[in-house]
Amino acid sequence: MALQTGTPAVADLAYAVKARVKEDHKVIDKIKDRRSGGKGEPNPDYGVSDVTDLVGLRIVTLYRLDVIDIIEALLRAIDQDPSSAAAFVAGSISEVVIYSTNSTGDVQDLPNRVMRLFEDYGLGSPVCRIAEKPSNYSSIHILVRGRGKYRDGYRELPIEIQVRTALEDVWGQIEHSLKYKRKQLVSENSPENARLATTLNHLGALKTMIDGIAQYGDQIKLQIDELEPELRYTASRHAEEPSARLAKIHDLPTQLRAEIADAIAQARPALSNSTEPTSSRVRVLRLTLSRLERAEARVVSTPDLKPKPLKEARYLIAMQLALIHFQLGNLVEEGEVELRRALNIYSEVEEAFPKRVVVQFRLARTLDALGARDEAIAKMREVVERLKLRAEPTPQNHWIRSTAPRSLGVMLWEEARARLERASSDAPADARALELLREAFQLTSRAYDQDVFDEPMNKGPSERVRAANNLLYFLLEYLDAGGEPKLGMEEADIRALLQEIGAEEPARIAQLPAADTARRAYAHVGDHGREVEAARAVLRLGREAGAPRTSVVRDAIRAAERTINVPNLGKAV
Repeated sequence: MALQTGTPAVADLAYAVKARVKEDHKVIDKIKDRRSGGKGEPNPDYGVSDVTDLVGLRIVTLYRLDVIDIIEALLRAIDQDPSSAAAFVAGSISEVVIYSTNSTGDVQDLPNRVMRLFEDYGLGSPVCRIAEKPSNYSSIHILVRGRGKYRDGYRELPIEIQVRTALEDVWGQIEHSLKYKRKQLVSENSPENARLATTLNHLGALKTMIDGIAQYGDQIKLQIDELEPELRYTASRHAEEPSARLAKIHDLPTQLRAEIADAIAQARPALSNSTEPTSSRVRVLRLTLSRLERAEARVVSTPDLKPKPLKEARYLIAMQLALIHFQLGNLVEEGEVELRRALNIYSEVEEAFPKRVVVQFRLARTLDALGARDEAIAKMREVVERLKLRAEPTPQNHWIRSTAPRSLGVMLWEEARARLERASSDAPADARALELLREAFQLTSRAYDQDVFDEPMNKGPSERVRAANNLLYFLLEYLDAGGEPKLGMEEADIRALLQEIGAEEPARIAQLPAADTARRAYAHVGDHGREVEAARAVLRLGREAGAPRTSVVRDAIRAAERTINVPNLGKAV
């Protein structure tokens, strides 16, 4: 049960979890073996209290690289609850042994990376060590104290946790059975012993093959992690995808490259999947931050790294760090600190890479999130103007060619909205607000006409659908503010945009912004029945867990309530 709690839970990350309580006769056998010197020097005082694996817990992973996430989740599970009823005794890890067949030649440097995880957790030498067994055995062993219910209370008991891959587990079971066959042999010169020696040689060869297969499997895993969000995009879509950019950085040490790739893959779901609980996304993002910061420190301290790969690796990590801080700033209550960290990183990157338009775009978005609207608009205008230049190398179907003008349009609409809210209800239309809305409409028209692929890790509506929704909304906002009809838009165009955002059947709309836009559009064309359906969709989506409570959303919900509660409220403007 303890391993099934937490986000992510150890059981969710593992391929399999096995547990056993050591049988009485095996405890006795182990004590006799230790007293007689079966494993080293005889210890006549060895007793039940010295047995460290009364409970055995084996956590099996599918891939070797899964061990990193498993260990991090396991350490949280052990230390998360200091109460007397917790499954583990917090801070009770007494020994960690990372058994490896080749700790210095491991392609992914996994033993040392796991060692650093424990060191970062305050469990360095002598508690944690890397070791090799002559038998080629590989696994991670952790000795910890647990709590077991006994009568009316809890008693502490020793637990040995083993973390290994499924392939290592299969090999270990075969090796374990042969170990007991060896014990049964009477004479070293018997024919059976000769056959056993041959079998052990085969077992060693099998382990070598298994290790190679496991590392090959890790490469497949990295490719799967990279491909998952990319399969539906064109080749040029990779321009700012971090894993693809990482692949182009030559001369990076293999272990360091794998460490950066792991961190990028870990952050991807939390950056892209808004359906995950906020607490889960925040936890994963903070964990990824520490991993990326460690990787950045190692990049800087890597000897003999050429200037170009050093510069590109630092750019890649900095952009990921800033993006994570930006996301955290929008997820946590006190988000301004995180947003300012993102702003500082983006500002430093812009200074080092002044020609990279994506940096300026993300910097503008961060300024906007911090409420520095004038600065954000000025910076986003720079981006939009640069994208007009023929010398700008960004591919024509890159997401930024649609997202930048659309984002600028949203900023201008927000500024116009603020001006309209400050004006009195009986005042004439604010000329500057109308000018801003016209420009927002024109920019969004440009975004809508762009044939682009979506921004990396975007799991929501397509960029074209977003642009269609904004285009229709700005038109309605302009008309409601007293603007002159119709900016070149006829009712047929409005119907086409409603179809584009999936609002022909309002009850099936899946996004609140689209539902609110549909409500306003159907009111404009006088379709009161669909206006009410769209209003109900707004309320339904507004009640869903995790719906953001921005002023725009609150206004949409209030307007939907008025539509439903006041008969025939909707009418053509």
